[in-house]
Amino acid sequence: MGTKEILYKIRETEFGGDTKLYHSLDDFKERFFKNNPGIRILKQYRGNGGDGVYKINTTNFENNKISITHAKNGNEEKLVSVDGLFKMFESYFNTNSMLVDQRWNQNIVNGMVRCYLSGSKVTGFGYQEINALYPKTESNPVFKKPSQRFYFSEDCGLFSDLRNILEKSWIAQLQEITGIKTDMLPVIWDADFFINKINTENTNEKYSLCEINVSCVSPFPESSIPYIAEEVKKRISA
Repeated sequence: MGTKEILYKIRETEFGGDTKLYHSLDDFKERFFKNNPGIRILKQYRGNGGDGVYKINTTNFENNKISITHAKNGNEEKLVSVDGLFKMFESYFNTNSMLVDQRWNQNIVNGMVRCYLSGSKVTGFGYQEINALYPKTESNPVFKKPSQRFYFSEDCGLFSDLRNILEKSWIAQLQEITGIKTDMLPVIWDADFFINKINTENTNEKYSLCEINVSCVSPFPESSIPYIAEEVKKRISA
């Protein structure tokens, strides 16, 4: 559940989207440039802090120029050839791993909401306006560093729609897809969501999943602490 493969597995659920999965270098070479991919995000199977997450701009593909930005290094763009791109990602398949391919989400400018959970219960939220790969604009061509994350309790009205759909149906879908029972869900974990469309009651249009984190989930809002304590107590008793 904590690997990037989950983005492919949940692609047809409420918060899924245009996501592909490559199991080998040959598979990657054969399918990546089909149907004018435009701007995509490539993610390695495991990683954190932006490591192994790349923004790939293929709009100049016909001139053999591919623009690559590594999320870990901010907005440092570099140009490579098509062969250079494949060579760059060759090592990602050396250990029978895989690459996840997502459509670039231009709505990243709306910020990202992190939903914290303990077991199957939402315990709080974090909102961050500027994240890695935040796009430059003509009016502001300067790279913006990631902004501070602000924390909210599980009862925050700003994200009540997200809590509702997660607890009522989406977590159950996630469990069904992964085969993870409720007592196997992490004591503290989180799911990051893009905010695609504001001022809408349609959560399918409003949010899409960026990633799930199940290790080193810290810091987290104070509202999560009672839930964590209760979940640990329940599992020790069991």
